[in-house]
Amino acid sequence: MKINVLKQIVNFEYNITRRGKEKAMTDQEWYEYGQEHCGIKEGDIVRVLREAKSREMGWAADWYPTKSRWIGKSLKVLENEKAVGFRLDTKEINYYFPWFVLELVKKALAKPELPLKIMEAIEQDTPWDKSEEDGLKALSKAILEEVKNDARNE
Repeated sequence: MKINVLKQIVNFEYNITRRGKEKAMTDQEWYEYGQEHCGIKEGDIVRVLREAKSREMGWAADWYPTKSRWIGKSLKVLENEKAVGFRLDTKEINYYFPWFVLELVKKALAKPELPLKIMEAIEQDTPWDKSEEDGLKALSKAILEEVKNDARNE
């Protein structure tokens, strides 16, 4: 019964985003919408909670008995294959799991972005077109300048 209530809520939300078109989602659309909004991304650590039935709730893949040994285990998400599910790092064969049998354990760390000034220094005048020492000096100067600018703006 809980799944039917969840599907009704998601259908309602989906119909609002479709600006009033009154067509309910297919099972596959419902699955893909849930996968997109479940909060799991590549690099996250997830726990497999239970078995899924093949093609359950629009999932476009099958549950094989060998997948059951991963229940209760925490694994890293390697990729999101939409309707096929999330590929998890089992260190073996490529296994895809549906979002609704996974529990988020730990979010992946966001990749740090280098400030624009440092990126410009790296692209323009760093070791690739000067001696290594000159390139490192230019990069250090750009980093120091960026830090000073940040301190002034705070």
